Amino acid sequence: MARGLQPKGGSMTWTTSELSLPGFDHTNTLLIEYLIPEGQQASTDLAPGAMYQGADIVTFLPNNQEGQELASLLKKAFEAGLIFKVAKLSATEDHYGLVWNGMRQRTNRDEWPRKQGHPDDDYMKLLRLELKSKGIE
Repeated sequence: MARGLQPKGGSMTWTTSELSLPGFDHTNTLLIEYLIPEGQQASTDLAPGAMYQGADIVTFLPNNQEGQELASLLKKAFEAGLIFKVAKLSATEDHYGLVWNGMRQRTNRDEWPRKQGHPDDDYMKLLRLELKSKGIE
């Protein structure tokens, strides 16, 4: 599998929280943290040599069989460089940072759909399809 556009380096880890997600009242939660330091864009990025802003992002999955499977698949995608890509963050300035690379994840425990949270009945099915479209099964 070819490496994606995600900058090299950084980490993806997960832990559990006793809090449950809306719609998953009887299970705790997987907290997935992506930590990617700022860096210089590679020759394959939009502005080779320009700096990009790093990110520390926490996402949420229910800690059930499907959530654990998705966390493992997300780890494979992260290691293949497929979760993020560098993009221009401002239309008027040369300001670059990380954006989702076709695998949007829930960054809020609630407040769906306005703020990418839970509950979202189709979220895990769609995430699995997005992973599959990138060759992660």
